[in-house]
Amino acid sequence: KIQAFPNSTVKYIQKDGKKTEFFTGLRPKTFNSIYESDIFINTSPFAGKDGSWNIWAKLTSTRKIVGIHKVEGIEYAPPVQSYAALCFLRGTEGFSAHILPAQTRESLAGFEYAFGGFFSILQDGVIQHFEYISHDSRTACGVSKDKKTLYLLVVEGEQLSKSRGLSYPECAVIFKAMGANDAMQMDGGGSASMYVDKKNVLSYTVRRYNASFLGFSFQR
Repeated sequence: KIQAFPNSTVKYIQKDGKKTEFFTGLRPKTFNSIYESDIFINTSPFAGKDGSWNIWAKLTSTRKIVGIHKVEGIEYAPPVQSYAALCFLRGTEGFSAHILPAQTRESLAGFEYAFGGFFSILQDGVIQHFEYISHDSRTACGVSKDKKTLYLLVVEGEQLSKSRGLSYPECAVIFKAMGANDAMQMDGGGSASMYVDKKNVLSYTVRRYNASFLGFSFQR
């Protein structure tokens, strides 16, 4: 079962009696307490209450998703063509996972779930080139060629004495070694989050209010 935030229960902030694109984000710990996910990660980048990313956005909880966020066929945030997307298609034997290198209306049509992030880092087994290289905390995902296996990755980079983080190409190398055919980056830095079996896998607590999460619960 796929679990996602935001969803139909989220209350958007009102202005002049009208619904805006803004809502209150969640810390990973809060998502973990609300949803019975066996594993979850953060997904899309986001803006703060003035529509930009700055120190105030980092310290407050008002959020606006930047990029596609589609849950159970309902679009909560529009696509950004320069960013990639992780999508899920329901079939007779369950879901198949797909990574799209660009978020377009045409490519996203037909998917019941779609989650944005940043850029494609592995396409058809080819590691993508980036002019600018930086190392940071990362959340990323990959998909096998047959679309039946989803790979999730989180990398620490907030405490430089322990880890410098990874670059996008370094993440791609890991996914290719694991067997992924396609991979993409989600929001990273201080947003990077992953819980497994209700436990934070990072050595530190993520205190940032994230705009979106993607979780899975499994039948036992």
